[in-house]
This record gives sequence, structure tokens and C-alpha cells, in this order.
Amino acid sequence: MWPRTSAAIVVVAATSALMLAQALPNPDGIDLSGSWAARNFTDAIGNMPGGGPRPVDYLGIPLNEIGRAWSLVYSQSQVSEPERICDYYAPSYIAIGPMGLRIWPESELLTGYTTAWMIGGWADFVPITIWMDGRPHPSAYAAHDKSGMTTGVWEDDVLVTYTTHMEASMIRRNGVPSSDRATMTARFSRHDDVLTITARIDDPIYLTEPYYLTRSFALSRAPLNPATHPCTVTNEGVDAERVPHYKPGQNPFVGELTELYGIPQEAVLGGAETALPEFRKTIKEKLRAAVEVRERPGEHVRRAWDVPADRLAIWPRSPHFNSQGIGQGFKTERLGQHIELAVVHGGNGFDIAGCQEDGQLRVPLSISLEPAAGRSRLRAS
Repeated sequence: MWPRTSAAIVVVAATSALMLAQALPNPDGIDLSGSWAARNFTDAIGNMPGGGPRPVDYLGIPLNEIGRAWSLVYSQSQVSEPERICDYYAPSYIAIGPMGLRIWPESELLTGYTTAWMIGGWADFVPITIWMDGRPHPSAYAAHDKSGMTTGVWEDDVLVTYTTHMEASMIRRNGVPSSDRATMTARFSRHDDVLTITARIDDPIYLTEPYYLTRSFALSRAPLNPATHPCTVTNEGVDAERVPHYKPGQNPFVGELTELYGIPQEAVLGGAETALPEFRKTIKEKLRAAVEVRERPGEHVRRAWDVPADRLAIWPRSPHFNSQGIGQGFKTERLGQHIELAVVHGGNGFDIAGCQEDGQLRVPLSISLEPAAGRSRLRAS
């Protein structure tokens, strides 16, 4: 009995040692698989679903002169061209589009090793393959396609990807371009049920320095379809072989953000410096407020004051004026870096003051227009 028992123990021990020797390694990184619903805040605010961003809003984008000129001739009606209705964006769209992501691994059957991570397609882009098997990127002269070429490595629990060979596309949904020489480095970080993608886009053609975007997604119980949606070309109001565009210097939306929010055009048109907090101080030093008062038809009095502010606040002193300061007695018109005031006789006057950069109301200058002896009188202090 004892010899048989000893022999059985030896066999079990040998089998256990063989199994340990052939044990499969644990997968690298963490599990990113699942359906991830888009959380449209932070950088997604500038690329909202629906109509997307304002036509001319390049604030914070490090555009060079070529990129800015290209952006300003772009018309959003281009997406309605029959030739472009079923066109797809480059892989960088995962950082700017409004959609969620479906992610899953492709594994080698014998060892379970993850050879690639897959990101499912959507209406505007094709599925993306992130190769994890160490393969090199092709030659710079190799063909570019809609999905590009993406490789990935794990840095602790963060998946770092590098994408090349993308076709020319855009990095904001109002026509800010990206060239076919652009590359994207992305980091996929998971914190419990939140997935964060931080993308760095380098483009030697249109950008002066890297452009960074951050998007967040939440794990969803409802599965997302990983297939690219079918597309049918139809008539969206643009004739074939016609490319809607604006001629240089004729984009009608250049002053839109200035008119709506008082943002100087120098900031709206982008550039690397517009992404920095110090840029507000630069703008403050450059801005001057010019006030033009129309005393009588054909006569103008113009005076200018330095105003340490990036906009002006106006308080009318008459019940005839509405909240925009436009009424029976006067009207204002924002013209970028100055405000024109047209004053008629009989008004009760109004005050103008600057608003400091910290948002607190200050009165570094006070201008009052009051009726006096049948004509308006300008008083500044």
C-alpha cells in the first residue's frame, strides 16, 4: 500500500510541476472591453452633438497661418456634398466626435495573448485596430486609409497608442484641418467605470505645436453596435462637383463670437498662445475702448481711453432702454475692439465702466452722457 501511495504522490507532484511550467501568463494592463457612453463635457463642449461648434471658433487650437486660412474658407455645407455624405473621419475623431465607443480584445486562441484591441465603428468613422503584437509602422510612403495604422503598448495600467497613416481630415467639427502627415498619441486610462482618453495630435502642416484633447466615457449596460452604420447618398441641397466655401476675407462668421460674447477676434482665430491663461493679460494690454458720440448729424467727437478690461458694461439710466442698452435714446454696436454709441437728444444718459479680469466689477473709467441745453454732454472721469 505505501509504495503505491508514494508512487501516486510522485506522479501528482510531477504533474503539478509540469502544469506550473506551462502556466499561461496573466494578461498585461487592465480590461478595457465594454460599451462606453460618451460624457459630453470638458473638451466635448466645443464639439457638441448636432450642429457642432460655432463656424469660427478656433480658441485654444495652435493653428499656424496656413491652418487658419484653410479653416476660414471652409463651409460646413461641405458635409452635404454628394461626394462627402458617406465620407469618414480619421481615427482622431474618437477624441472630438459625440459618439460612444465599443471596445473589445482580439486574442490568440492557444495562449490567450491579446494581439489587438478593437474600437467599433460608428456613423462617421470605420473600426480602428490597435495592434499589440509589436509590429512596426509601415513606410511613410505607404498608402493612407480611413482607419490609419495604430499600435499600442501598456504603461502600467494605461494603454498608450500611436496612430499614423491617417487621411486628411479635421480636428474640430467646424473645418479646422488635419493633414495626412498628422499623427496621434492617445492614452486610455480607466478609473472604475470611467474611461478617459487623452489625445495628442501633431501636425507639421497646420499646427505650430501639439494639440491636446481629453474625452471621458462611462461604462454602459446597454450594448453599443460595433458596426459602422450603413450610409446612403441623398440630396442634401448641394449639387455634385460643387464645393461650398468662402473666399478669403469673406467668411461671414468671423465676428460671431465677438458679437455674442465679447471675445476679441484675436482670440477667436486661435493660435498656441490662446490656450494659455497669460493670453488674457496680453489682450487686456492691447485693448482700447473708443467711444464715438454723435452730437448732430455730420458732426462727430471721438475720444479713446485705456480700459484694463476685455469688455465693457453699459447701464442705461432710462426706462425706455432694454437690457441690451438699445432703446429710444441710444444704441450700441459692438465692433470688435470698440463700441460705437449713437446718442440722440432727450435721453437720460448712461454709464460705461470696465470689468476687471477677475470678473469683479470695477470702475477704472466712468463715462456719462447726459442731456444739457438741448445737446448731449460728454463727461469722463
